[in-house]
Amino acid sequence: MKIGFIGVGNLGEKAVTKLSKNYDLFLSDPIEKEELTKVTNGYFSLEETINSSDVIFFTIKPNIIGELFSKNDFNLQDKTFISFMAGLSLDKIHELIGEKTNLIRGMPTVGIGTGDSAIAITSNFSISEEVKNMLFNLGLVIEMKEEHFDAFTAIVGAGPAYFALLAETLVEIAYKEGFEKPESWVNTLMLGTSKIYDEEKEIGFESIMSMVASKGGVTEKALETMKENGFKTIVSDAIKMAIERSKELGK
Repeated sequence: MKIGFIGVGNLGEKAVTKLSKNYDLFLSDPIEKEELTKVTNGYFSLEETINSSDVIFFTIKPNIIGELFSKNDFNLQDKTFISFMAGLSLDKIHELIGEKTNLIRGMPTVGIGTGDSAIAITSNFSISEEVKNMLFNLGLVIEMKEEHFDAFTAIVGAGPAYFALLAETLVEIAYKEGFEKPESWVNTLMLGTSKIYDEEKEIGFESIMSMVASKGGVTEKALETMKENGFKTIVSDAIKMAIERSKELGK
């Protein structure tokens, strides 16, 4: 199976790097990255990439796709397209590319670079096992109704940035407390917490907090302060705003 990428920015680059180990790749992007040229067939025009590929990823900004396809008359028959563009529904993408074709809408995270992303997918056709197996190289594939995509995008698609904000905050506090280069051990902290859940999924995240927070101890005091200052409300309100933004992008 030959795979094309239209757009190779941050997200596309991570997917290309991961899939290049097992697949034949063709890239289309005005900015060529030498490191990606070495592990793929290289960069080509939009038309060449589409014609050379069986499956084509849209890993571009949502506002670009209409312009790319408005001036071109491509033969899109027998091609499978996978959109990783936030906000754009299946119907909207069909409207923009101007043709009914096999289309998968997906929402991953940047974790696809290591195969550690949850990836929501929905489609207008029956997805082949070959395509599903290819997507499983990028992470955990979850099929869901399209009506849930805006919420999934706001919670999971944007999720790495939320954890990064918390990590950045811990790092800034550590520097103020006199530590040097705390980034690596804050990263280890996140990895370690994830592994606790991985090993004991039945306990849940609330139980992990209980494991750490001794009665009357340091952690309990910190958690109480966070809750009293509206930590959960702040996060919940932010997610609601992100969901609304995702809906706006799809209009």
